[in-house]
Amino acid sequence: MNLILLGAPGSGKGTQGALLSTRLAIPKIATGDLLRAAARDGTPLGRKAKTYMEQGLLVPDEIIMGLIEEVVTSPGARNGVIMDGFPRTVAQARALDATLAEPGEQIDRVIFIEVPAEELVARVNALMRRSAQEATKVMRLGDIEVDAEAAEVRIGGEVVPLRRLEFLLLMELMKKPGKVRSRDYLLDNVWGSGTYVEPRTVDVTIKRLRKALADFGCEDYVDTVRGMGYRFVAKDA
Repeated sequence: MNLILLGAPGSGKGTQGALLSTRLAIPKIATGDLLRAAARDGTPLGRKAKTYMEQGLLVPDEIIMGLIEEVVTSPGARNGVIMDGFPRTVAQARALDATLAEPGEQIDRVIFIEVPAEELVARVNALMRRSAQEATKVMRLGDIEVDAEAAEVRIGGEVVPLRRLEFLLLMELMKKPGKVRSRDYLLDNVWGSGTYVEPRTVDVTIKRLRKALADFGCEDYVDTVRGMGYRFVAKDA
């Protein structure tokens, strides 16, 4: 049985996918996990992917589909696979259909996990608390100060009004100033590995973040590296 799990960020796709994987004895595929494992193991596709990942570039669909094909054609996947938040785009969906069609397979079920909005908000808040525990209590770079414990961003002593994902995105970029982060990296580390979110969601969130920082004259601190991703540049740090 070949399954696709979809749902909003925080809906529990990864958790339910892991439980189904154990119960059905079929592998769970999350692209972020595949890329990291292949790069770590130094496989041919992993080495190709690593060249993009190290530069903060988006890994091309053909490499991702190559990794997925290796899984779906392996002996361990003879009874099917569970796709955790993949495909994310129409092009990826078509490529997945073609990959499964070669051995005469197809997607049997698409499961959408629906969670009430208030529960999703509570889960995102919990994620923010965990991120705050892992981060330095207060980060100061240039004019921007991030209080991870209070989940606040301050500039010149004034609180910058940010939405939760804007806050998490800024904090992730500030962890390594100057380091370019691709959209795939940010999707995995801010929205969560395997989360079904269109890559352009990162661009939209970056735009909102910049707009909020612009009110304090700090929009240039979040820099776009064309064709690669985004980075935090603290000019006075």
